[in-house]
Amino acid sequence: MDYEWRAERRNTPDDQLHVLHKKWFSQELEDWIIRQRNISYETSLLSHGVHDQFIIDLINVKNECPLEWLPEGVEDDIGAVISATLNMDVQTSALLTMKGDMAHIGDLQSYLTFRNKGEIKASLTFDAWAELRFPNWEKTLFGEFCPLYHPRPPEYASCN
Repeated sequence: MDYEWRAERRNTPDDQLHVLHKKWFSQELEDWIIRQRNISYETSLLSHGVHDQFIIDLINVKNECPLEWLPEGVEDDIGAVISATLNMDVQTSALLTMKGDMAHIGDLQSYLTFRNKGEIKASLTFDAWAELRFPNWEKTLFGEFCPLYHPRPPEYASCN
């Protein structure tokens, strides 16, 4: 109540101070004390947020054995990864509100309110790869026009 009195006092022009005094002090003393006992109080108790990203590999497979059907000297790199990604942006807060008359503590009403907001996004990613390397392996690709070399000698630098 003291805060309300000071706020009203600051915001009242000098020529209206008599109205302010009449409002606050000219009523019976008992009414003024009753107004002092009434409370309406609200405060924030808790505020917490979670902003995080979790990545979990569900499957991570790489072919460790050479493939039987590949010609001699051909190297392979084959694999797949399946991963789950969870993005969390969640906030929660708790607010305590008390209302009542201090003369009757048993009748004091209090409320605890929780508020949550935010979002959780989940995604599933599948990555697969296959790579074959042909080191110094001469084979004809597309007829006689363009033999496959690695590395290419200068006479096969272009296929026309």
